[in-house]
Amino acid sequence: MNKTSLYNISSKYNSGVAFRSNETATTTISSENKLVRTQTKDNIELSTKKKTKKIHPLVKYAVGITAVAGTVICSAYLVSRHQTKHLKKLYDEKLIMSNLPENIVFKEAKTLEEAMDFAKNILKIKNVDKNFSLEALNVTNRGLVDVSNANKGKSYLPTTLTYIKPQKDTAIASVYNDIKSNKFGTLNINPKYFDNKELDKIIEKNLFSKDNLKLFIKKRNSETYQSLLLFNFQKINTDNELSQLIEKFYSNKATMTLSEKKLLAHSLTENYKKNSRYKYSPISFLEEISSKYQTVLEQHNIKIDFKTLKSKNKKEQIKEVENILQKISNEEDMITQTYSIHRPETTIYHEMGHLQDFGKNLKDLDVKQNQFTLKGFWEDLKKEFKGESNNINLRPLFDNRWGGITYNGFEELLKKNPDKFKQLYPDLYEFLTTPEIQETAGKISKYSQSSIGEFIAETYVKMINKEYIPDDVMKLYKKYNGPLLPN
Repeated sequence: MNKTSLYNISSKYNSGVAFRSNETATTTISSENKLVRTQTKDNIELSTKKKTKKIHPLVKYAVGITAVAGTVICSAYLVSRHQTKHLKKLYDEKLIMSNLPENIVFKEAKTLEEAMDFAKNILKIKNVDKNFSLEALNVTNRGLVDVSNANKGKSYLPTTLTYIKPQKDTAIASVYNDIKSNKFGTLNINPKYFDNKELDKIIEKNLFSKDNLKLFIKKRNSETYQSLLLFNFQKINTDNELSQLIEKFYSNKATMTLSEKKLLAHSLTENYKKNSRYKYSPISFLEEISSKYQTVLEQHNIKIDFKTLKSKNKKEQIKEVENILQKISNEEDMITQTYSIHRPETTIYHEMGHLQDFGKNLKDLDVKQNQFTLKGFWEDLKKEFKGESNNINLRPLFDNRWGGITYNGFEELLKKNPDKFKQLYPDLYEFLTTPEIQETAGKISKYSQSSIGEFIAETYVKMINKEYIPDDVMKLYKKYNGPLLPN
């Protein structure tokens, strides 16, 4: 869609063509140019005086309208051409691929000065917020090193690192995507998630009940922990590394370092999602347990008809899974989920997944929607006359890829006017409403089902972590031109 509106054109150029009907076209010829033929017998004078023809008013009107339209269209084209050149220049200046060593050895800094020096001189990041905590900057540097090494030194890295609590403080990290903003390419880290008190709240929410009772106990004759409660009819165990952190928090949290608390908080938060995975990817969840718990299913005479199950809607599929889990748990042969360590650097991988995606796809989309087309011009013209406005329809091509169901206004529009949503965001509509696509994206995470861009970023995390990625996930990832790692 062409972003240049009729209002912008008229206000910037303020041009038009005026015609006055009482003027006629005349030609005056000087005396030197008069044609005179003299003969011996007769004097005959020939002049070039022309007869004026009257032009029909409708013809004049049509010519006038055509001239005005031509001027407006020409103006739109010039504005669009200027915007396109400006955008290309911005991308060339702000979105630059790094040229770092193929393998950087990360060493955790002991002082903030050392951490800032590493970011600036090793990772070549121009601006680093002086307000960073040492723990936060170490996590950020380590995450960026992992991404750079995975790309053999050739990747898009942030131009600036900031440490500011955002207005909506739910995000651990974020990267700015508006190329016209001075903040483009900035990676922001939320101080909230590197604060002792805030980390205690996150951990206590996962390890204690509302009555302050411990939710995990040590397994008999083992150093590992297990949950006292079933979560969605599933039993929870923790591996050795995570058990050590739980033990330390239960016994004396004051002895824990900020780094240990951050690791524990992030791991518990990420692992908790395992218990609900069947709710966003029920088919793949059942495929997993039918293989892993085949004997248990047979003992309880549970047969899963996947063909019939796939023909049902998602709510029916979820109900079917819960019935199976509940039946098994009633017999005390519970499905077990194992909690393990999840490093906080994965949040950096996610945001860098966005930045690599921008580097591969954002420029082309942004330039395309600023280029002049007659079709786009007439569409804008019609909207101007109809007085149409849509607050979330600011960058349709951009939002078609990076907008999502969690973004303000999108879910409401999809529910109230799906046809309009489909018209504005055809790819996003397909992504959000196609059961097979949602099932595939759900194999990565629930959040990856919210938009094409989040699916790309979440899958990119798995790639950096060198985790197994199912074939259908990679096929979908390549369909959306997700950034790949070098071989």
